Amino acid sequence: VALLRPALSGLSVAVENTSWTEQPSKIYLGEEPGEIRVDLSAFISQPKSPEALQSYDEFLESDDFQQFRFIALKLLNRSDLTGTFRLIDREICLSNYIISTFEFLRSCSPKVVVFDVTPHGFPEWVVWKVSEWLGIRVLFFQPCPVAPVMFPRTTISNLLLVPEANVVSSPHSDYLLDIARSGLQLLESGVDPRYMESQKHRDALVSRKRHKFAAIRASLGWLFKDRFPESIDFSGHGHRQGILSRALKVLLVRSLQNSLRKKVLGLETASTGVGDYCVFALHYEPERTSIPDGLPVDFQANAVLKARRFMPTHVSLVVKEHYSQTTSALRGFLGRSPLFYDFVKSLPDTTLSNPNERLSDLLARAKCVFTLTGTVAIEAAFRGVPVIYFGNPWWAGLPGTFRFDSLASFDDVGKATMPGESQARSFLLELLAERGIPGLPDGSAQIGVTPEERSGFEDEVARSLAACLVAAMRE
Repeated sequence: VALLRPALSGLSVAVENTSWTEQPSKIYLGEEPGEIRVDLSAFISQPKSPEALQSYDEFLESDDFQQFRFIALKLLNRSDLTGTFRLIDREICLSNYIISTFEFLRSCSPKVVVFDVTPHGFPEWVVWKVSEWLGIRVLFFQPCPVAPVMFPRTTISNLLLVPEANVVSSPHSDYLLDIARSGLQLLESGVDPRYMESQKHRDALVSRKRHKFAAIRASLGWLFKDRFPESIDFSGHGHRQGILSRALKVLLVRSLQNSLRKKVLGLETASTGVGDYCVFALHYEPERTSIPDGLPVDFQANAVLKARRFMPTHVSLVVKEHYSQTTSALRGFLGRSPLFYDFVKSLPDTTLSNPNERLSDLLARAKCVFTLTGTVAIEAAFRGVPVIYFGNPWWAGLPGTFRFDSLASFDDVGKATMPGESQARSFLLELLAERGIPGLPDGSAQIGVTPEERSGFEDEVARSLAACLVAAMRE
């Protein structure tokens, strides 16, 4: 906000902290000068005004409310680390948060609501959809995992074009595109992304005896101090925290982790020696890259079903699990249900692939690849393998990729002319240069760089952001 203020003189800026742990702030822009700082809490006892209640009641009657409600309740999984956050209590949190959002947005009357990254958490989802329903413009920035570049969007499918903010107009364009070339080369070579290398390194360390003793010692410490104080759990049982309740939390967390890990690692390595097959590459749950990027798909099993029905009966489907489902670097209790695998196994001619199996090995003989938004599409395109995607990825339009709802039959994919490596690379670099802007909302761990340390980069990001904000105000 401090960097942007000179470029946004004459506009009011309201910065809102949602009070949900580790959730990014949102910026609201209005027309009056001055700055407002508001703390929007999710406390149930917060007074409600008649105006907010009326807006809430009208929102309930809107055509899209039930889908919004389902996704919001699902996103609350991220706030439940023990599996004890009851649905009836989630309903209360949702209703309260919607009304509180109406209160805040009506008090500051913004022209545009700005998110630093694609809204994918519960608070962001609610504020986003309530803003849209009120007719307030929304702006957010979709990250790119191959370069410090992001894509400004006003909806999940609408890219905001601001030529003066684009990478190609930046004095750092050569630097940014060099990083992009390196990231694309890694995808082309089939090397694991940096974040996955880090996860595997950590997994190797925690398997040693010394680290296991450290884990036991840490578990004893969690009996006297909450391991996850941000977790909303044991809803309906009060909020007193003692040794017994903390011990139960530790046991529940470990139980969820172990059951998922055992189920996932028990999957067999897919047999790709004979016959034709397609690959469906799953994303990690709870749907970080699926909601909202993967919409209209909000449950990956449904996408697997669509893929299986779309394919010819003589072609097998290999469902590839994501390595992050089992890594100690992430939390198994936030992962997929173990029942998911039994469900997928029941589908005809469908095989589940162990997460330790390399995805690049499966691509070698695949007839096509299915994904929601994953960069596996780029790997496949470099290898001449067609891609069918369901969502709204940053690389949409890449030659050799097809959105699922644009295809009439599976034969359309087989008849398509696949691009060469140079054509695919040229498309992606041109997309990054002419549609993306400098910035790194949340992808530094994936691309392994910290461009903020480059002289003048922060000022350049602020300049591009300001141009996007002004364009959003005028759209």
